[in-house]
Amino acid sequence: MKAPDTPLPRLGVVCNIGSAGPLLIGRAAAGLCEVVFVIDTTVDWVRSRLNEITESGLVCDVTGLDIASQAKVLREWRLDAIVTFSDNELLRTAELAQELGLRFHTPATVGTLLDKVVQRRILREAGVDDTASLPVGSAHELTRALEKVRFPAVLKPRQGRAGLNTFRLHGQEDVDGLLSGTDLASGYTVETMLSGEPSVAGHDWGDYVSVESSVIDGTIRHLAVCGKTPLTYPFRETGQFFPSTLDDRTENAVTELATRAVQALGVTHGSTHTEVKLTAEGPRVIEVNGRMGGYFYWMFRDGEKGWDIVRSALQTALGVPPDLAEDTGEVVYLLCPQPPSDAVSLVELPGVDRVRALPGVRRVDVRTRPGKDLGWRNGTSTLLALVYGSVPDHASLLPLIRAVHSELAPRYRYG
Repeated sequence: MKAPDTPLPRLGVVCNIGSAGPLLIGRAAAGLCEVVFVIDTTVDWVRSRLNEITESGLVCDVTGLDIASQAKVLREWRLDAIVTFSDNELLRTAELAQELGLRFHTPATVGTLLDKVVQRRILREAGVDDTASLPVGSAHELTRALEKVRFPAVLKPRQGRAGLNTFRLHGQEDVDGLLSGTDLASGYTVETMLSGEPSVAGHDWGDYVSVESSVIDGTIRHLAVCGKTPLTYPFRETGQFFPSTLDDRTENAVTELATRAVQALGVTHGSTHTEVKLTAEGPRVIEVNGRMGGYFYWMFRDGEKGWDIVRSALQTALGVPPDLAEDTGEVVYLLCPQPPSDAVSLVELPGVDRVRALPGVRRVDVRTRPGKDLGWRNGTSTLLALVYGSVPDHASLLPLIRAVHSELAPRYRYG
């Protein structure tokens, strides 16, 4: 007689815009778990994707309910675990996990992960990283803070993401130029600008990397270290790739730093995305995020082949040792071309089909449209397209990057 099938564990996914959408989550969950999407239909992003959500898993609508009432509803679903891929939902997910007795970041840990000032303070007190960081809420406070932090400095929202309203400050002229268009009262931090050493990763590449990690009951596993292409002004990301160009000694130093940072911030169960600056004095923490990094899925996946980072994040949530990225002998990449800093909006992007035809390009997702605001204050969201693929080695990636920029041939309106 055939043994009865063991029911799959049930995983709640709190829905909002983030590093993975419902279709990818539903696909990654196949054979692993049954997904219950927890939705609030007052959220525009959720309303715009209701069909995708309902096609990808079960749905629990908690619209209009407070946390205690949401937890009461979710108890009826008998969840085995809970997770989110959205910064916007980290705190709610943590509060629900606490109410339901499930493993996730604690509310206190989420507060630390989301607040850059608090995160810097804890890392400094733990002896992990001593980068100076001070809160500012007015022009006067910024002036006083800069007396301690000194130039060059970085000014950014305390709870910002994707480089939104992030500024380089090299002197008083930079300060004067940004104050007229920036509401510091909304909560900012000014911190020392870390100086990267280009030779660490190689002069053709970015001077920072990211570490994708899994924490299960306090045990940390680093799943992938990804190299970066150089930032464009002021801190907009332009691409990433795996494996990185770091030597083994440097990569070990990077992952050891990520371990110490994650532990110091109190992460005991969940996925993290840690950005690390490569300086002449060694690796330094840029920031730690409490969820999977963005735009990774299609970089690693080619049809049914390759590492499924979304599945690894689901495995982590469930307490299952996650799959790690494997070096297949090729370099997988994601490029996100950015407009020049003085561009105001896009007029035309005529070369998309030519980019799709380039050897080594697997997928191109256009992420802009004519007339869209491309002002650099919008951070990395100003990207023109996501270009995914693989090449034999790092040297082969360099001419491809040049070809992508050349073939896209964007035309802009300038202010």
